[in-house]
Amino acid sequence: MAPLANLRTAPGLVKWWTKYSPVNGMVTRTVSPYRQDVITPWVKKWPAKAQKKVVDNFMDVVPPFLTLIGVVAWGDATYDREVRKHRD
Repeated sequence: MAPLANLRTAPGLVKWWTKYSPVNGMVTRTVSPYRQDVITPWVKKWPAKAQKKVVDNFMDVVPPFLTLIGVVAWGDATYDREVRKHRD
């Protein structure tokens, strides 16, 4: 016969509470969500981080981007010249 469950425990939770082992002496501390300040430090540091990322990656991004713009402009001009060359 199964051990008798606590009368205050719902029948569906008997198996759950048989595996529970209480922890004595452990102190758990939490900070209220109203006391946490998560966004303000990010907002204060964001401009400096963004500037550093732009300065650090400038030479990695700008030359290929300018090359891309030049190749597209050259291709468009060459295509336009070829199309106009064969007109009547």
